[in-house]
Amino acid sequence: SGHNRVEAMRLLGENKIAAIVRENVTDELAERIVIESNLNQQSFADWKYSQQIRIIKMSSKWIQEKSQQGKRNDLAENATGVHSEHKSPDKPKRPKARDKISKQLGISPTVFERYRSIAKLDDAVLVILCNKLDEKRLGFMSAYRISQLKPEEIKSVINILKNNPDAKLKGPNVKLLYDESKKSESEDLAEDAIREMLLSDNTAS
Repeated sequence: SGHNRVEAMRLLGENKIAAIVRENVTDELAERIVIESNLNQQSFADWKYSQQIRIIKMSSKWIQEKSQQGKRNDLAENATGVHSEHKSPDKPKRPKARDKISKQLGISPTVFERYRSIAKLDDAVLVILCNKLDEKRLGFMSAYRISQLKPEEIKSVINILKNNPDAKLKGPNVKLLYDESKKSESEDLAEDAIREMLLSDNTAS
């Protein structure tokens, strides 16, 4: 964290810079430090989708840890006789970890949850979707709708994208696929049907 400042000092001819050295830091904490430092200089919206989703994935893990800590605290309070019904009704609720992170990133909790839905996908699926997002061949809402499909349907979408690397998925096509998937809750849509929906009126074969 701070490599731009180091480079600036080098350009100024300096060979020393004030720094804080953190030892025995986990990779996860180191990544969090870098991200928080960068968020002070750039907005979340300035980053590529692949970077944004990486942040959301890390944040989701942190939220899960906080949630587990909260459950343990509740158990401890109940064990010592402090029950929720005895708490003052006027006591303000603590903001959820999700809401804190959403505010820090400058997005609404609803948008944050859409990012989380995408970030929960398998890494192999994420790589392909993020590439499409970064290349502007896929819109954010379309990526979210794909993340809401059934597992086998997502697998079919990825196969189609692999076989049609230049395909640009149009929002209405993905929405049609999403709607059809919701209609047929009990069974998966066939890959041929998905291909027809996604690539209709598309220049890709």
